[in-house]
Amino acid sequence: MGIGLSVLVLVLLSSDFLGRIDNLVYDTNIRNDQARARSDIVLVTVDDPSLDRLGAWPWPRERLAELTGIIADARPASIAFNILLAEHRDAGGDVQLAKAFADARAPVFLSMAIENTRGTAGDVSVLLPPSGFLASSSGLGHTSLVVDPDGLVRRAHLALPVAGETWPNLMKLSEGTATEKKEPNWPHQLLASTSPEPALISYAPVGRFATISAHRLIENPALATQLRGRIVLVGVTATGVETAFSTPLSGRTGYLSGTEIEAHLLSGLLDGRQRSDVNSLVILGASLVPLWLMLVLLHHASAGRAAICGPALFIGFLALGRIVFVSFNLWIPPSAGLAGLILVYPLWAWRRLIAIMAFMGDELAHFQADSEIKRSALPSGADPLVDRARLLATAIDQALVARQFIGEVIQQLPSPALVVDVDGRIMLANAAAYDLYSALGIAPPLRSDLVELLRALRLDETVSVFCRSGQNEPPPPTQIEVTTAQGTSYELLLAPLRTQYQEPHAWIVQLTDISAIKAGVREREEVLQLLTHDLRSPLVSILGTLERSPQDAVSVQETLIRRYAERALTLAEDFVMLAKAKSLQYAPPEATSLRLLLEDALMELQPQAEQCGVVLQMAGERWPWLVEGDQALLLRSLINLIGNALKHACQGRRVLCTIENHVETGRREVHVAVRDWGPGISADLVPTIFDKFTQAAGLASRHGAGLGLAFVAAVVRGHGGRVTCTSTPGNGSTFRIILPAVEQSCEDEEVASVAR
Repeated sequence: MGIGLSVLVLVLLSSDFLGRIDNLVYDTNIRNDQARARSDIVLVTVDDPSLDRLGAWPWPRERLAELTGIIADARPASIAFNILLAEHRDAGGDVQLAKAFADARAPVFLSMAIENTRGTAGDVSVLLPPSGFLASSSGLGHTSLVVDPDGLVRRAHLALPVAGETWPNLMKLSEGTATEKKEPNWPHQLLASTSPEPALISYAPVGRFATISAHRLIENPALATQLRGRIVLVGVTATGVETAFSTPLSGRTGYLSGTEIEAHLLSGLLDGRQRSDVNSLVILGASLVPLWLMLVLLHHASAGRAAICGPALFIGFLALGRIVFVSFNLWIPPSAGLAGLILVYPLWAWRRLIAIMAFMGDELAHFQADSEIKRSALPSGADPLVDRARLLATAIDQALVARQFIGEVIQQLPSPALVVDVDGRIMLANAAAYDLYSALGIAPPLRSDLVELLRALRLDETVSVFCRSGQNEPPPPTQIEVTTAQGTSYELLLAPLRTQYQEPHAWIVQLTDISAIKAGVREREEVLQLLTHDLRSPLVSILGTLERSPQDAVSVQETLIRRYAERALTLAEDFVMLAKAKSLQYAPPEATSLRLLLEDALMELQPQAEQCGVVLQMAGERWPWLVEGDQALLLRSLINLIGNALKHACQGRRVLCTIENHVETGRREVHVAVRDWGPGISADLVPTIFDKFTQAAGLASRHGAGLGLAFVAAVVRGHGGRVTCTSTPGNGSTFRIILPAVEQSCEDEEVASVAR
């Protein structure tokens, strides 16, 4: 729209299609101007009384010579004859008039005529005074005026190229003889057009120029004293002799003669207020600025504000043109810029309506197509707006049915559930929510504020998060455990509902009853307490008693008791460690070297390996990447994994531990592989080897209760890693721990190793 309207403004400027509007604004500015007619310009006119007293026109040259002599004796600044002296008459009269011109004590300027001799464009010629007049005068200028299509004179040529020569305007010659003259201001000089087009006539609407009838000067030469030092224009204003023109001042002063119009032109030149058209580029820029300002307003402001700003820009553009016209004597045609302003709002509204109708139609059509709820459609019409209204009515019905459906679903939930808008007001609530509100002693939830419920539950932190979120953006999903005064435990969930454009629409607030879960957690803790204290303590006491017995007095029964007590104690400790691994209640994670933990595990298991006749070996990266996690749990996992390999390795064989760096799908990982050459694991048992109480067939009595590998799997998964097993019966097994590496350089591993 901006580009299209800009092109339209350019076309209007170049075609002058709205020239009449520009002329109307120009004439209004001229009539409201405060410029005064200069007092140093005097018109000596051959008017109707002069013809009545001194005879019909044209007068003899002797009388014109007499009039010239009277004016010249007063020593004016200059004398300009707006009278065409083209033909020869009697020789004596011509000589006498030429002598009057030559003897004048002021410059005398004569006028010439420019006429179209053949009636076709370009066939122009000049009509000059006789050579005797030219020789005795001070200069020769034209007095041609430009009549606009509406019949008004607004312009005149200051210089006119005709017949191979450029002729100045008669008033440009008189301008040079003035004693007081002002130069145009600098904005005028900078921005005025340099085009050779006709110049604007700076009419002076206040006052009139001093005028003296020719017959009065001839009858009373003493009146000529008023002409001293002034610029004198001599012209004919008698009815039927001099042509009168319509001007922008015609409404006040009526028609003006050519001599009066020339006087206005001279007045503007002398006052330094000669008005000029602005440079074409400046006009284009000035016409486009309000258009683009309006486009910006339409893009960012509401339609109501834009509608108010449009007339304001319209008036402001006219006012700016008026200020430039009065202060800098520059004329900016406003019609093209105003046309852009007038057209932009309806075109924008039309385009906006089309876009909204298209968008609404697409969205409603999709909504109707995706919805399984149908209604009887209104008859389709030819008017697209009616069709959109029909689709909108259908969508509203479907939305109401969907809202009712959602409300019924929420009512069926056993736990308190609320739907809250982005302002925190509760829109929907189920029966369980009403019961909760009643138990808490607060007002019913519908149309109330969610903050009231949060404060009643003493969730001050959640209240502050909710308040900081503002009215437009709900807080991030929040899960909080809370216990009411009645002892019921809830898990509070705050989660935003978003539109398909990911904009916040509402919240879902649910309080899930977790009292049974909390009771289960308490029972689990009691079982762990039983294992760690109530069951472990007597086993430790039994072993301590057996240790204090003399070795030679230990019976077979006592040996069995010791073995069973040790197995029971190991089982209890493994179960506690597995429970801790699955609880995810780890120590604060810290970056650590998995290689150092592996070395510690090998050092701790070395005596056991020697006792079993198995060689422990280590290979792989010297500086593997660091991992982040609980060092105690990771160390225990490595001990369990290597210990499991020792139990299954054959005597005289070896267990190889390898640590390496890997990058999988852009993720840095550390791999620890434990390889043994034992009997291996059958293929059907490999998928369940990390489950609790699962062991290789036939080895249960020898190798514990089957909790070691389950503990390894729980710890590794809790650290964001994974554990795998590959085995070939008769050729041993390979267990691999894979953990994510922290984004640190290998040099950090070296520093950690040195510190260790």
